[in-house]
Amino acid sequence: MNSKSKAAIKAKVIPLPFKKITNQYLQKIAIATQRKVEIIDLKRIIYFKASSNYTEIHLDNMEMLLASITLKKFEQKLNPKTFLRIHQGYIVNSNYISAYLLDSQVVQLTDSLLIPVSRSKRPIITQFINQITL
Repeated sequence: MNSKSKAAIKAKVIPLPFKKITNQYLQKIAIATQRKVEIIDLKRIIYFKASSNYTEIHLDNMEMLLASITLKKFEQKLNPKTFLRIHQGYIVNSNYISAYLLDSQVVQLTDSLLIPVSRSKRPIITQFINQITL
């Protein structure tokens, strides 16, 4: 092939642009521990609890992992329809909420754990309840 026909072939090759993915939430998270990096399906997480600049991650098998990531960073990556920030120190997985106790303003999780709902976050839990009420 001469250089003229090579140029003609190259002109026909059009690179396809990569589609920018927006508004995607995590399905799994990788948490580094001392000996390994654990990849956890978000469905297994019951709740997140702030602990200074760390976050406790409480799983459905009663295991707790400590991540060196703030609660705010988790909140930015989690789907707000599933993970509700109901308090400055807590994000709960809505799939594990079994009751909302109005008199004490706490959420009861399926493992009977009670998580406080702050005054400023009550609209979030109210909206969640309204969405699932028949």
